[in-house]
Amino acid sequence: MIYLDLFLGFLKVGCFAFGGAYAAIPLIRDIVFSYGWLSDEMLTYMIAISESTPGPIMVNLATYVGTSQAGIVGALIATFAVVLPSFIIILLVTAILDVCGRSPELVLHARMTMEQAYEAAWHIYSRTPCLPEYL
Repeated sequence: MIYLDLFLGFLKVGCFAFGGAYAAIPLIRDIVFSYGWLSDEMLTYMIAISESTPGPIMVNLATYVGTSQAGIVGALIATFAVVLPSFIIILLVTAILDVCGRSPELVLHARMTMEQAYEAAWHIYSRTPCLPEYL
């Protein structure tokens, strides 16, 4: 049952954590406390370790919580669950862009939009006063 709880808990984090890892910490804290997996002190320690190790904080934290609750299998399940929503979104966007890339009309429209965005950015840049040299 712990495996299912880890999967569903961190899947929820992956689905609803917008704004980066620091915005996800309260959601992770709520899930960890609702299941009674860790104490506040231990979770704070794991957050500090997650921030100081390389990689995304949310993934590191999911891995640490999964390891503490169910060993290596728990770490794999929690990590998989937290990255699954992003992975699915990337697959869908890639499929949509692949279909759109085959349409000459859409490619032309995208090219025209990028040209207009470039012209607008250049217009703004060219009218911006120069910054002082010390900046």
